[in-house]
Amino acid sequence: MKLSQTLGKTIGDFCGNGFHDSSANHCAHFVGHVLNLDTGYDCKVHRRGKKGGACLRVHELFADCPEVGEFKEAAPFPCIAFVTARTNVSLSKHTMGNIPQKHVGIYDGKYIYHYSNGRDVVVRQTPKDFLDRFEAIYAGTQGLYYGTLPAGAELPV
Repeated sequence: MKLSQTLGKTIGDFCGNGFHDSSANHCAHFVGHVLNLDTGYDCKVHRRGKKGGACLRVHELFADCPEVGEFKEAAPFPCIAFVTARTNVSLSKHTMGNIPQKHVGIYDGKYIYHYSNGRDVVVRQTPKDFLDRFEAIYAGTQGLYYGTLPAGAELPV
């Protein structure tokens, strides 16, 4: 499956462990399944599933990235894109706090593909639109960050 083929799909199209609750936040869950990243607390443990698990927590994905930094025009790609309050990230310590207002997606060099929890489907936006979206709905000044793909990540081609 190509990354573009994830558009419009629900989390139920990715998770074989039955964690499809539309009231839950699935941004990290989507990234975890698409990239095959089973780090930290995952859907397999959460639902006592039998299929491959995927990370459920944005800050655990951030910590698992070999390199993190400010997302700029020359951000490496593909990479994982994160948005959260600037006060919630320490690049020097390679940490992100576990607060509710954080979001994650996959950057392909042009768009950030992410799970819209409000629409309950995968969408894509330019990095500027992605940051603007969360700047408008999250408290404080937001920062856009990148993380290089963790070992074992499988990017859809």
